[in-house]
Amino acid sequence: MGHAEAKVEDYLVARVKETGGKIRKCKWIGRDGAPDRLVWWRFPIVAFVETKSAVGWLEHSQKREFKRLQDDGWPVFTVHTREQVDNFVKVMLAKGADLL
Repeated sequence: MGHAEAKVEDYLVARVKETGGKIRKCKWIGRDGAPDRLVWWRFPIVAFVETKSAVGWLEHSQKREFKRLQDDGWPVFTVHTREQVDNFVKVMLAKGADLL
């Protein structure tokens, strides 16, 4: 992971935690292309998140794995900037409000 990508990921971790969410780093043994993070607030407000630098792109294996997860109903987001992280958090918290 490059420095710019690490900054986006660090910001994601901080924003999720400061809004009461939880976040875990994912390591998928024997599975190329899995998302970086599992993020959740209260079930069913959960998503996988991939962080990239502003100029980063998804590898073919990532596109394939994300599609598999999405086909099974899992929300998968890719964030490249702090603004996209903020939007992701806003969207997820709005989903939670809709469930109340």
